[in-house]
Amino acid sequence: MGKNYWEEVAKIFGLELGQKVDVLNENGNRFFNSPYAFRKQGFFNSAQNNSFDTFVGIMSGIYTIKKIPWKPKDGDWFYHIQPNGKIWNSRFYKTGTLDRLLYKSGNCFKTKEEAKQNATRIVEMLKSDELFK
Repeated sequence: MGKNYWEEVAKIFGLELGQKVDVLNENGNRFFNSPYAFRKQGFFNSAQNNSFDTFVGIMSGIYTIKKIPWKPKDGDWFYHIQPNGKIWNSRFYKTGTLDRLLYKSGNCFKTKEEAKQNATRIVEMLKSDELFK
């Protein structure tokens, strides 16, 4: 039996198997049957249909993939970036105002590595705010 390459294909896009993504058409509009995910058997849409034609469109540059941000559940640990660039971790509580604001501003990460990759962007965003001038 031959080798299954779907996990390696997912990694090309910076994804893990099962991680949900939106597919955008050439006009930047989200496909109606999003989200999609790479699995060991192929590239599947929300209706659980293998979407090989859509995958070919992505590989051809006709369509693009947009990662769906991770959304923590109540009690999950997450990482966020402080205005000074330091990375902190906290427990997420959906009733917590600060936690909700961190999520809505895009400053809520599942892993420390993901937070590190976004630190410069978040610090610049926070510095641009009038409160920090």
